[in-house]
Amino acid sequence: MKAEGNQAGQKQYSPSHDQAKRKHYRSLWFIMNEQTIIDKILPTIERKN
Repeated sequence: MKAEGNQAGQKQYSPSHDQAKRKHYRSLWFIMNEQTIIDKILPTIERKN
């Protein structure tokens, strides 16, 4: 019973916290992959010109 109550409390707390975390990881992912994204996009742009 105690464990179940603890889980319920975590569920109540997590939605907004989760969203902030997700936003943070998304920007982190983009920073880490920015160079890769640029390397993929730039050649296609240069090919069109």
